[in-house]
Amino acid sequence: MGVNFEEIAELDSNSLLDDIVSLYSRIWDSSMFRQSQKDAETFGITLGKHSSREGFKLCTARDADGELIGFAYGYRGMPDQWWYRNVSRFFLTHEIDEWMLDYFEFVELGVGPEYRGSGIGTALHNMLLDNLPYRTAMLSTQTENTSAIRLYEKMKWLVVKSNILFPGSDVSYVIMGKKLAKP
Repeated sequence: MGVNFEEIAELDSNSLLDDIVSLYSRIWDSSMFRQSQKDAETFGITLGKHSSREGFKLCTARDADGELIGFAYGYRGMPDQWWYRNVSRFFLTHEIDEWMLDYFEFVELGVGPEYRGSGIGTALHNMLLDNLPYRTAMLSTQTENTSAIRLYEKMKWLVVKSNILFPGSDVSYVIMGKKLAKP
């Protein structure tokens, strides 16, 4: 299976954004965490906004025919951002100092259902975190998404907080962190 990986520092193509949103929809439609078309559209809008943030990094995987089969992205986390504000309220001061002073927000990792278990998610994960200039990386995932949690734990992420409810949601999340080796 020939897979081509690419690192993208700027999301400047509507066709790439459309491909990512389409894959995002397929990923979530195949999971127990089904999302609506409106959720996919909101994801696309959010990704567009995130792409202008400091430290934005997007990694993609395409099959031999050029079809997008996986992606991962994130950016530098900052105190004025929604995720920081809603996560840091669960942290004590020393925990913020340890995890959130200089961190990369690992926002999304998605692999097409037919490619799961083939190492593409691991490769995208590693590519996204490679050579980042931050002390830590942080992410959130649904508490019931045990396959994602297992993948992240295999990649040396730690559960830092559990049973977190974000505003407007009744879905429980875990917050995970990973110490990074600055280049």
